[in-house]
Amino acid sequence: MNRVLLMAAVVLAAVPPVARAVTVTHAGGMWTIHGQKNTVELNEHDLAVTVHSGPADWKMVPSGSEDMLVSAASDRFWVRLADAQDIRIAPYQTGFKTGVRMILEGFRGTGQVAPGAPLDLRVVLTMCLEGAGEELVSEAMVNEGATGSCCRGIGPSRIIPSKGPRGTTASSRAI
Repeated sequence: MNRVLLMAAVVLAAVPPVARAVTVTHAGGMWTIHGQKNTVELNEHDLAVTVHSGPADWKMVPSGSEDMLVSAASDRFWVRLADAQDIRIAPYQTGFKTGVRMILEGFRGTGQVAPGAPLDLRVVLTMCLEGAGEELVSEAMVNEGATGSCCRGIGPSRIIPSKGPRGTTASSRAI
């Protein structure tokens, strides 16, 4: 029995690895998701995105002052995603898509009630090339009460769905 397992391990080790169709690199503050058909660049400082698809270049706006509408302590105010004090970006891969995952935390209130107070929320964004067509797919998730402390800063925060330019939601405009 051990001989069969050893032979299977030798055979598997001799098979050359399959080249991945999509790779993720990081250099000089720029994350690049490079596929056979499309390339996506993410600027880690302002979260601006550029998509290169054949001869076309699509430049998305960087993070702006009205990225996310937040409600906290009977106050409503806008937050800029790139103003998070803790931004972590890393390669991200599932069985069918490859790209980056961004975790943004450490937001501060910009409203009238408690300006500058910490907000208890975490934003998780993914941006990937998916499938053989290398479709660009993005997902956004917000964890309210992310640190488990309901009373930190100005208390619980809520994200308010808001319509941005051309009917997009505020959170989807940032990626």
